[in-house]
Amino acid sequence: VCAVITLGDFNDTPDSPCALSMRAHGFRSAYSHPVGAFTTSKWRKSVQTRVIDYIWHSGELSPASIMEMPSLELVE
Repeated sequence: VCAVITLGDFNDTPDSPCALSMRAHGFRSAYSHPVGAFTTSKWRKSVQTRVIDYIWHSGELSPASIMEMPSLELVE
């Protein structure tokens, strides 16, 4: 059995066809992406946050630890 890690700036939301396909093929996101979580932010008239970046891993793996996401206050 070969364990696989795929990561990058996918520019896709959690409900996108790409993310759904990754899950359908047995991959899990290292981050659970709870409501309010984000992996990218940008300023327009206000701060806009989204989940579009991923660390996918195959089912044979699980993260030993996960770095906390920055708070919105740090981004502003």
